[in-house]
Amino acid sequence: MFADAQAHTLTRDFMAAGHRHNGDMAYLNHLIITPAGRPFLESIPVYRPRDWDGYHNTNCTSFAFNRLGQRIQPGFLGTGQTRTNNMRPEGLDAYAEDVHRSLRQDELPYLGDNLRDCVGKGVPAALFFQSVGDGEDYHWIALRRTFNESSQRYDRLIWADKLGSVVSHCGETSIFGKARLSRYEYFGGYYAIPAKILGTPEV
Repeated sequence: MFADAQAHTLTRDFMAAGHRHNGDMAYLNHLIITPAGRPFLESIPVYRPRDWDGYHNTNCTSFAFNRLGQRIQPGFLGTGQTRTNNMRPEGLDAYAEDVHRSLRQDELPYLGDNLRDCVGKGVPAALFFQSVGDGEDYHWIALRRTFNESSQRYDRLIWADKLGSVVSHCGETSIFGKARLSRYEYFGGYYAIPAKILGTPEV
């Protein structure tokens, strides 16, 4: 477990997780229109898929951490070492524990299923897992804000990810629906990406 002694989340109950997610997003969407929520809003990277699409030297972790030009994996920022094999046939529970342990080395605050707890800790990203025939894998879907170039004003909060060479947002699909469509059927909880790790948000 992490320093805060919170157990890791690993669930296939996307209905319950989605219900809580919707409530937490309603809270965050209300918060960002208040003066107290402005620092949180301004810490969230702007969604600019053209900066990422087709860029092969990045992955889902790079996108979640907003670090262009760095193909990184959990634990790299804390140890400088890259996982030699992302997909490992070691069993989902053991694999998920290893990923969580690596993220602890990166000093990411773990939020479990409490998305609201990201405020003051960093920009949230949701961690998903899959277990397939040749091993296990993880995937991130991260919070972004849209920005209107014409009015130079923030529009709204969205969730987006980088899968392969393509960056896209969830649109009308929930993060859980998008994860499931990509065969990531286990939710591993939220992390907060702190400012010291997060690449500089676009302005």
